[in-house]
Amino acid sequence: MSSPTDSSAKLPLHKRVFRRTARLLSDAPKENNARKSAANLSARKIYINLDVPEDELPAHAQNYCTNAITTSQYTLLNFLPKNLSRQFRRVANIYFLVLTILQLISYFSVGSRFLTVVPIILVLAITAIKDAFEDWRRHISDKHFNETPTRLVRNLRNTNISWQDQQSAAAKHSFWLRTRIRLARQLKRKTWYNQVPHDWEEAETPVDPSMPPVLEEKAKWRSVRVGDFVILRDRDPAPSDVLILATSADDGGCYVETKDLDGETNLKPRASIPETSGVRDPEGCGRLCAVVEVDPPTSKMTQMNGAVLGKSLPGDIDYSASPQVVPFSISNVLLRGMVVRNTDWVVGLVMYTGEQTKTVLNSGETPFKRSRIERMMNTQVLLSFGFVFATSFVVALVGGLRYAEPEQRWAMYVDTSMPKGTYGFALFWSAMIMLQNVIPIALYVSIEFVKTWHAYWIYEDINMYYRPTEQRCKVNNWSISDDLGQVSYVFSDKTGTLTRNVMDFRMCSINGVIYGKQLPGDELDVVKGRRAQEEVDRNNPPEGGANPFFMEIQDDASFAPGSGSARQQPAPLDSSRPSASSSIASHGTSHARDLQSGLAQAVSAAQSKGPGPRPGPGPGPAQDPSRLSYSAESPDEGALVRAAKNFGYTFLGRVKSTIYLDVRGEKVQYEVLDTIEFNSTRKRMSTILRRPAPHSDIILFCKGADNVMIERLAKLPAAGDDAAGHVFGSREELRFERVMRERTFSQIDEFANAGLRTLMLGYRRLSESEWVRWSARYHAAQASVESDREDRIAEIAAEMERDLRIAGATAIEDKLQERVPDTIAALRAAGMRIWVLTGDKMETAINIGFAANLLTKEMELWTISSASGADEQPMSPEEVQQSINYLRRHSSLTADGMPEAGAGDPGAASRPLNALVIDGAALSMVMNDEECRAQLLAIAPLFKSVVCCRASPLQKAEVVRLVKDGLGLVTLAIGDGANDVSMIQTADIGVAISGEEGLQAAMASDYTMGRFHFLQNLLLVHGLFDYLRMSEMILSFFYKNVIWAMVPFWYSIYCSFSANVFYDLSYIQLYNVVFTVAPVVILGCVDKPFNYETAMTYVAVYSDGIRNRYFQWWRYVLYVVDGIYQSVVIFFTFYLFTYVSDVQNSNGHTWGRSDLSTGPTVAVVVAASLCVGFNAWQWNWIMAVSIGLSIVVCLAYISISSAVRYYSLEGIATTVMSTVQFWFGVVIAVVVAMLPRYSVHTWQKINRPRDLDIIREIKVLHRPWYGQVFVEPEAQATLPRHPA
Repeated sequence: MSSPTDSSAKLPLHKRVFRRTARLLSDAPKENNARKSAANLSARKIYINLDVPEDELPAHAQNYCTNAITTSQYTLLNFLPKNLSRQFRRVANIYFLVLTILQLISYFSVGSRFLTVVPIILVLAITAIKDAFEDWRRHISDKHFNETPTRLVRNLRNTNISWQDQQSAAAKHSFWLRTRIRLARQLKRKTWYNQVPHDWEEAETPVDPSMPPVLEEKAKWRSVRVGDFVILRDRDPAPSDVLILATSADDGGCYVETKDLDGETNLKPRASIPETSGVRDPEGCGRLCAVVEVDPPTSKMTQMNGAVLGKSLPGDIDYSASPQVVPFSISNVLLRGMVVRNTDWVVGLVMYTGEQTKTVLNSGETPFKRSRIERMMNTQVLLSFGFVFATSFVVALVGGLRYAEPEQRWAMYVDTSMPKGTYGFALFWSAMIMLQNVIPIALYVSIEFVKTWHAYWIYEDINMYYRPTEQRCKVNNWSISDDLGQVSYVFSDKTGTLTRNVMDFRMCSINGVIYGKQLPGDELDVVKGRRAQEEVDRNNPPEGGANPFFMEIQDDASFAPGSGSARQQPAPLDSSRPSASSSIASHGTSHARDLQSGLAQAVSAAQSKGPGPRPGPGPGPAQDPSRLSYSAESPDEGALVRAAKNFGYTFLGRVKSTIYLDVRGEKVQYEVLDTIEFNSTRKRMSTILRRPAPHSDIILFCKGADNVMIERLAKLPAAGDDAAGHVFGSREELRFERVMRERTFSQIDEFANAGLRTLMLGYRRLSESEWVRWSARYHAAQASVESDREDRIAEIAAEMERDLRIAGATAIEDKLQERVPDTIAALRAAGMRIWVLTGDKMETAINIGFAANLLTKEMELWTISSASGADEQPMSPEEVQQSINYLRRHSSLTADGMPEAGAGDPGAASRPLNALVIDGAALSMVMNDEECRAQLLAIAPLFKSVVCCRASPLQKAEVVRLVKDGLGLVTLAIGDGANDVSMIQTADIGVAISGEEGLQAAMASDYTMGRFHFLQNLLLVHGLFDYLRMSEMILSFFYKNVIWAMVPFWYSIYCSFSANVFYDLSYIQLYNVVFTVAPVVILGCVDKPFNYETAMTYVAVYSDGIRNRYFQWWRYVLYVVDGIYQSVVIFFTFYLFTYVSDVQNSNGHTWGRSDLSTGPTVAVVVAASLCVGFNAWQWNWIMAVSIGLSIVVCLAYISISSAVRYYSLEGIATTVMSTVQFWFGVVIAVVVAMLPRYSVHTWQKINRPRDLDIIREIKVLHRPWYGQVFVEPEAQATLPRHPA
């Protein structure tokens, strides 16, 4: 988005054309450029019903952009050049193009020029068609997303695009300007004469001044312009970043759902600007006259500052003389993708559109991804080219030296008129053509075909079908299926990906008694995770010792003697009879009832701030309490309110400052005097209530994190001291408080060990005068505009939240998606490292980590937090760096992630695994310091699990990029919201969870599935199978082409290194296309070492893919060497028959060159086909048929061609196939050629078996080992529609 003053405009024309062409064809991520250009913009001014000043017109809208979002990679204009540029990143395609051009020269031509160019055109065309189909699907998705309906106010002149209207009007009279504008629009170029899309112009949305503004009900998102008024109803998504002008609520508030952005289903509050509350309809939009100044577009999701300079605000006086300045912040803005909830309507002003919205700035353009194997293939092709070059040079050198000798020149039967240097040069290129098949051109076509089948198997897998949404696993990128079998690091979002964002109230402690019980079939997620880990470890014994398990809390276990806790058998939650037995008889059940009521009051006061039920005035609304449902601002608060209802304390609603409760059938009302809000620094919230009779007092209830609440409890006097004068009225109360704290602290630890989220509850009674004095100071601090306002509020709040008495504790479970612990246990056992990147606070992330099997109590849990010490002072970058250095020095693992086994340390092998937790601020310090980045990268392999808390969307992408580029390993990112898009695009493999959320992540991903646990099927089954298939197929392709191409080289020794053609031309054309293609393609499509269930059970074999054991360099070299050896055996076997004596058939015909080449041709086809079958993991009917058919087709072609008159192979069958030497030669050559490979394979499987070999032995021979062996009956295979 260059401006007229862009320095690039000063460059010469040819440099500008070159730069623009390079930018058009480049695959580098453009997100950084977009953010950089956005950061360089000045503050934006939006004029509402006011003319833009003349001096601002040319530059006013120069940085506006369309609201349409594009995730596709191609357009009709750039498809051909961009796709070809990508295809020619494959070194082999450049090699083939050069040789094709060379063979078009008559001197080097060996056949029809048409047949010469067909292979390279076919390869490029097939790949282009596949890429076009993938991108066409993205275009369809983009169109569906950009045509989402919304409501816009029309017949209202948008003055912000007046300059563009003027340019369009001028273009009607200027052919050149009209042409330039049309071309710029097609190229999507923003220039000084084309700043905005065509449908933004007034000609497309005419204005009739005689008519009032109207509401267009079915406007499309792509038509939304900066400066437009948008009216949203309940459940409507925001089409862009919108300033809230007015809402249907009297207080100007509204609620939004952000699950399309961050996966969270809890509602968040937003507020309109009070001064614009009169803008309630299209006519009100027409009366508003103001200028909106707002910050330039940035990717910071929680920051936006601006002001409305009012000239005429509806309902207010005219400020034409002195405009009113009304500031606003992010709390007054709806971001693109937020959904309006529990609000009848919202009127807003569009400030940013399209790629300038915060949501899109946190993502980027769809990247071009290539698999790890394909990148390695480029190097292998270069090595093969080096081999061909060296061999051709030898042929040219030796042949040239012979040609230089006149007595030998005449015996070579070549053109003797050529100079020696020219002959050597031409001979070099002739040898290159002779050996061109060393690099197989058919390989890339076969790869595209095979990967299409891989995508089909994934799509058809019934085990990854999500029934609630009727969704299959969709493959958006077919090119990286083999990467699925090599994933080393999995980066996952938490909310909506691992969890369901559903909070389940599990237990609470009141009066030292735990309420709640783990019922059969409803175990905690942490218990399910322990069982999953046991099952995985049973089938996959980990290297270096057994993995630790979680400790289960037994329901029937009592507290140990002397522990200070006397827990009774807990009862299930029951609204009719909550147990209240206690060993402290002096306080009995009345105290428990008071505290249960306090829980309901404290949480209800907070809940009523959210969109809960709204009763009418009076002591009790006429509602059935059992039918009430709640919508909470926080899922935790919703769970607590529902739990209080189950106990018999039902929150009915709130009218202004009065809340209504049903306390076990009795309607009670309480007055909310003050509320001290929760924030991440305080980690607590408080409510001050006036209770009715019989209490008739003022009480403060406080809930928060246990470590914060403990510091605010009243200090207990030393043993033996008198309680008089203390907050405790008597020795009885003091003794009760001591026992309560001892029990509650122990129970909180027990809840935390079970992976539950804990809150501690406290209370304090206040006098009327104390509250009045404090409230005046508190409200004065809130109204302050001084710079220390926040500090003063925190200080005054802390004065009130002191000398608390403990009321109890709650334990809430953040419910995971089904089978998440099982999946994470399996992925970790497979050798992957799991990193969770979440925006949640550290305590929440750690709790989820324990429940999801990411963290265990036996792990060494390392934390790096931006705040340290008791006073939580922010850490400096130097302190963060020192923390990383400390971790590196004291880690108990080697760089391979295995326990260190030091000499004389018998317990080294049983040391626990490591886990790291780091928060967003510390992560930001690390990412901004090169030395810290390098050190974090160095210690990354030491941790089996890493949790990054409070991470922004861009930080997620930076972490993924750090590991991906720094370690050079395959990474996978999985998420469900728009805030995960950048991470998904950065990783080698991007997976989106597309369930009830929006399409942002799905549109940017490579794979889309319905649930997280399908990742186990995708990686451990399809990924493993696809990796093994692709590895063996590619290596087999190189092998069969080396054996084919090297036979003519040995022949050239006996024809003076003249690079004469050895094979018949038809053999050359059919070898890769017909004779040998079927077995290798079948191997790539359907081969697998064992069945589906075995792969899901013995997950440790996946580590072979992580280590890339089946596509290592030594295997490539071994296959090439084996191909060279077999070519020697095959050629010289037949050469010896003809060298000893002439081969004659029954008619007395002797073999010529074509006859001699037919024997090696058949032998090579037989050896190559059998070798592919020999390398296959599974011999099934389709593999057997393909091998047999390849050999039969070759022999049939020779026989049929032999009967065609005037054909080059006429009579070849009777000449060759009627001789015993031919059949003996084929058998002897094939047996001797394959003997070394067979011997090596046999020795390896007997003496050095790999994990795959052992499991196959268990599967096929049913030999005992460990774990369960699944045998798939051939006639009753019911698992997915997958190749047998």
